[in-house]
Amino acid sequence: MQLTVLYSYCEDAELPEGPILSFLRPSEEDALSNVAGAVFYCGREEIDRIREQVRKRYIDIVARISSTPCKRRTLRQALACPGQGNPWWYHKVSQRDPGRDRTFDAMLHISTIIGIAEKHAINRIVFYGGNKEIKDVVSSKYQVHVVGSQQTLFYSNYVLRALASRVLQALRSLKDQIILFSMPRVKDSSCDVLFQGFWDWSVEHDVVNQCPKDHYFKSLITKITANGKKCGWLLWLDYKRKPQEYKRRLSDVLIPIRKHKEFILAQKYLRFRDIACAYLDMRPLVRYMRFSMHPEFREIFKYESLDYLPIFRKSLFYYFLNGMLPQFSLMETSYKRAFAGLKPRVGMTFLEFFPQARAFYEGGRRGCRESSFAAMQHASYGREKTLGIVDADREFNGHPDNIALPAPDVIFAMGELGKEIFTEDGFPESRIFLTGSSRYESLVKETTFNIENRNEVDPHDTNILLVTTLGFPLEWELVDAVSTACRGLPNVRIRLRSHPFEKIENQPCFKKYSHIIEPTSGPLDQDLMKADLLLFTYSTVAEEAYIRGIPVWQWIPLGFNGSVFRDIPVVPKLYNVNELRELLAVFTKNRGAFQVTMSNRDMVEKRCFYKADQSSSIRIADHLMCILSDRECITSRYGHHINRCI
Repeated sequence: MQLTVLYSYCEDAELPEGPILSFLRPSEEDALSNVAGAVFYCGREEIDRIREQVRKRYIDIVARISSTPCKRRTLRQALACPGQGNPWWYHKVSQRDPGRDRTFDAMLHISTIIGIAEKHAINRIVFYGGNKEIKDVVSSKYQVHVVGSQQTLFYSNYVLRALASRVLQALRSLKDQIILFSMPRVKDSSCDVLFQGFWDWSVEHDVVNQCPKDHYFKSLITKITANGKKCGWLLWLDYKRKPQEYKRRLSDVLIPIRKHKEFILAQKYLRFRDIACAYLDMRPLVRYMRFSMHPEFREIFKYESLDYLPIFRKSLFYYFLNGMLPQFSLMETSYKRAFAGLKPRVGMTFLEFFPQARAFYEGGRRGCRESSFAAMQHASYGREKTLGIVDADREFNGHPDNIALPAPDVIFAMGELGKEIFTEDGFPESRIFLTGSSRYESLVKETTFNIENRNEVDPHDTNILLVTTLGFPLEWELVDAVSTACRGLPNVRIRLRSHPFEKIENQPCFKKYSHIIEPTSGPLDQDLMKADLLLFTYSTVAEEAYIRGIPVWQWIPLGFNGSVFRDIPVVPKLYNVNELRELLAVFTKNRGAFQVTMSNRDMVEKRCFYKADQSSSIRIADHLMCILSDRECITSRYGHHINRCI
């Protein structure tokens, strides 16, 4: 007997006897599950059973890569360069970004395959399609046969891609630097609070009100300046982030900056020599290559009779060679010089442990040892959104080589769940303050809500809102599942609200769904007011909708589950099209049965947002004023980590 693993399937093909594990698209799986006579396993449902143990294994392996001594030196020690931050903390693997790096997804698939093989005492596994790297890991323990072609988990020509990325990024940086010469020179002056920002996706010019518009800190800056404190924005020029406006000229993008003296461009602190040296510096790659030759290094990836090196090898090499490390190195350099000149008492970011924030902490501390650093949680997190997860001992505290992750001195957490995650990361609980986030200061929980009277235009229609986030492969499953399930259901209208940085409706693949799904790009409040039901995979809009009383359902993905509802199990989980179809049929006939209870709404509010009372900015400002007014108090309250900076 053998285990058949389906990543692709032809309707004319005959499947062998034995258990079948499906990683197919929802519509393909729906057609197959109705005719398959063998034991059929849905990949989404099986993955959901093992998420926590695989998450811990993933966190452990990444921590081991940088902290395991090989010939008495760790990788972090091998990469260290005097006078600058450790390159490892800017590497994509160290970031654990599940939305951009598919390593964690691969580990979920591998563990699912192994689990079912062990359940049926099978030693032969047949892959229909799939990824070569997953097959290579499984073959370290089982006999493996492949039917059809396999894709690669990473770029097939990853060496050339990485080198091209580095060269193109260097040329773009040099070109931008030439244009930046037209900007006035930065005049250094003292500053009380310096906010990290990115022009022009996190901070931009408000054309209507002719004032700065910060999408994350919002009114927080106004509340601090009202107390007589001087604030400024240290902006990293990142205008290519807006995909719908990628053809804009830099000279046009820079015009609004001249209108605001509070705006300080970080790249103005860079020189041509800095850019050239950063992109020509191959020391991290060379040192990694030497380190990876040690037999002890290869042992790091062996876990319970499996060798996970195949799913890490390419990404480790790629992100040492491409333009990522030079970019964050330049960020660190610019922040270092900016802090040395501006000498802010507090540096404030909204990116917690993101690599941009790591460069902010590292560069800022090197530039001004008197500065303190604060981070505001900008979005709610679940434990599987591993971008915000670190190993407390080996990464946050830097054992055994004393090379710790760059971190803030205090964190303003959005809710109780966020505080729990930061505490598990190793952050002292005494330096985590429950405040909510100024990004969601306009969020208000409705005290009265009746789902049966939701649609005032036509009470017989059911309006479904799909909300998607970054990452097309993850979200295509949701689009495919809903469009398949809704066929034949009367009076159902489906709207799609894409992430502003990644519009699914602009992709060629969306054409086959356009007859049933209507894209929307209006204000979020307007879309939520029209929605009877919200379906999502892991968009943070789901939490906002839930505390407003809108029923929320989650489509469980074939990869990581970054939603807070993974840790707050109050919404229905959907694994296959048939379940979704049946539940939608019930919903269209009896919406009242899906009314969100007030107790659950209160609980989600507290866990995710702390308080939806429009006072988050006031609470954060009060803590910042305490830091600015009583520095001796800070030293005793926040402990040794801030002592080394003050």
